[in-house]
Amino acid sequence: MAEWNLSDAEFDRQFDEAVAREGRAAQDEPRASLARVEDGFLTVTLIGDASFRIPLRLVRGLPQGAPPAALAEVEVSPSGEGLLWPRLGASLSVPGLLIDLAGPERVRRIVLSGAARKAAGSITEKRREAARKNGAKGGRPRKQKPATGG
Repeated sequence: MAEWNLSDAEFDRQFDEAVAREGRAAQDEPRASLARVEDGFLTVTLIGDASFRIPLRLVRGLPQGAPPAALAEVEVSPSGEGLLWPRLGASLSVPGLLIDLAGPERVRRIVLSGAARKAAGSITEKRREAARKNGAKGGRPRKQKPATGG
């Protein structure tokens, strides 16, 4: 078995980096705060109070014919990234459920729009002024089509 020879300082540095990465992911990725199963539907409330509801028959990864009592025992993972059914031995990712529900391109746009909103707040006055000047000149020049030989 390999030995780990990390100094306390190196361990602390790596731990702090991991905590920071997790914090950024928690802000940018959909995470669940609550999940429940009622009347044949799975309802998931996301951090930030958005929610979605999906019929259990459309949830891939759950055992077909599982007893309703076992399906009702859904838990949110500590990170909020997953949903767990301990009695069924099943687990699903929240982003995976959203992709199944809305499609990958739509989920990508939603996640990126959140990141874009954050980035938009960091635009400096210098960049705004440059954009205004370029707009007054007619905007960004069109790309030239490459000449084709023939």
